[in-house]
Amino acid sequence: MSERVSDPLSVLRAQEKETGKPDSKNGDSAPAKDGSKRLSARFSYALTAGILCAALRSAQREREASEVEQEALHAVQGDPRAGRMVLTQIVETAVRAKQTRLHHLAWAWEANQSMRNALSASALFWVTILITASNIAYTQLNPQWTRARNGAKTWFAHLAVVFLVTVSILILTRDSLPGFLLFLGGWGSRTPSVALCLAGLFAIAALLLRMLSYTRLLQANNSLNSGNLETCLRQCEEGLRKHPRSVGFLVTASAAALGLEDFESAIKHCNAALKIASPSDKEATAIYNNLGVAHATIRNDLKAFEFALRALESNPRLTQAQFLKVISLCNRNRIDEAWEEIGNIEDDFLLHYAKASVLYAKNLRNEAMKECELATSTGGPSRLADTLPLRAVIRADDGNLSQAIEDCSLALAANPARSQVRDLRARFYAINGSYEKAEEDMAVQRSSPRPDYWLAYTYNTRAIIALKQNKNALPLAEQANKIFSEDSDFLVQLGMAHFQQQNFESAIEALSKAISLNKYCAAAYYYRSEIYDTLHQLDEANRDKEIATNFNFRPYL
Repeated sequence: MSERVSDPLSVLRAQEKETGKPDSKNGDSAPAKDGSKRLSARFSYALTAGILCAALRSAQREREASEVEQEALHAVQGDPRAGRMVLTQIVETAVRAKQTRLHHLAWAWEANQSMRNALSASALFWVTILITASNIAYTQLNPQWTRARNGAKTWFAHLAVVFLVTVSILILTRDSLPGFLLFLGGWGSRTPSVALCLAGLFAIAALLLRMLSYTRLLQANNSLNSGNLETCLRQCEEGLRKHPRSVGFLVTASAAALGLEDFESAIKHCNAALKIASPSDKEATAIYNNLGVAHATIRNDLKAFEFALRALESNPRLTQAQFLKVISLCNRNRIDEAWEEIGNIEDDFLLHYAKASVLYAKNLRNEAMKECELATSTGGPSRLADTLPLRAVIRADDGNLSQAIEDCSLALAANPARSQVRDLRARFYAINGSYEKAEEDMAVQRSSPRPDYWLAYTYNTRAIIALKQNKNALPLAEQANKIFSEDSDFLVQLGMAHFQQQNFESAIEALSKAISLNKYCAAAYYYRSEIYDTLHQLDEANRDKEIATNFNFRPYL
């Protein structure tokens, strides 16, 4: 109905205005003199009666509807006074019917308003369901859109929206629940009703399942943040069995694998995540960063540098990627470039640690020690496993092997999973002449499954022991060099092993390669000067020894 009438009495008053004022004596109005007004009044009577008839018939009150229709026809065809009486009866009947919600105009308006409320509530309900279902479908097809904490917040927000819409529906349909069910069920059709309700229930169930997966992901992240790496990895594996294309679980699993020094697993998880995520996603930054850390740790410095650049492309202010870029440059012996990039690191701990690493690479050990102490004080007890090994290396080069060994022991106490530190301590034991303790550390390393690249450190340490004991160290040094062919430190041991076997040309070649890779490699200069001195090439020997002296090098072989 296009017109909204709040009460049938208002219709009566409108008819009185059209036909004239009621008579003060008998309550009847004077007959209208104008024929057009009579025609309009009769038409209004008929319209009112027709509406009432329709209302009564819709309520299956056929007998009353027929009576009203006959009386209305008689009133329209007769004189206006009789019509007025019929109209009064019609209104009185409607007022009585109003008590049972079957009055004519008021009933029609309330039904109309009820259906409007029902339509609004239904629209809100189904729009919410469509938004939720579309988001679920989107995240299923593009899981990189969801991130651990941000994704969980998004779905909590969806639940809040569903709750608010439900409250709105209850408010709008407090008097029109039948109308709401009518629209919800497909305007009374049973088959669409069942289909729509099942679709809504499916969408809600999918939403709850998605929320359950994010609850698992939050638990894994909490385990990661609290240091329970094995628990975190197990939770991620359980989550990946149910959601194999979840980038969040893959990224968290890679971070846990990095903490457990399972770098091959970390790289595998990151590569799987990269196949799902796109470079523009937020998760891609974390993936690139984790890949860079893994490759830097296994001394694949070129790939570490590449992934650091990719992470910085996604987020130029990512401090970890800036630090990784500096360290990878330093490990690739591009030390001057690394020093230029240090100013981009914003985190205090990472800044001091990077400065200490680069200064040590430049053989500025006093300055490196100062930065290392600053990093130790800035990072606090939680970062001792990172700072103590660096301090141990600096102290060992200064000849303080006992303090270097002590620092390594403290670092292992802080984090026993740092197997690299045990390799470092075995090396210091070997240089210090404590061969049995060095063998004990290497035996522990051999007892645990380790990738091939870790064996290079064991071969290198055993080569040092063989050189110190004047045994053939060449096979061991060659094994280490096969794994890391561009490591200047390993090349020094290889050169000395050749020198031990009096392979002077091969020894000079290995040491010269170490110098070409790292112009600050003081050990290569010093030991090459000894070979030149043996060959009576005094000019070359004096030149190399002078450079090593300027670097304050202390021979350890």
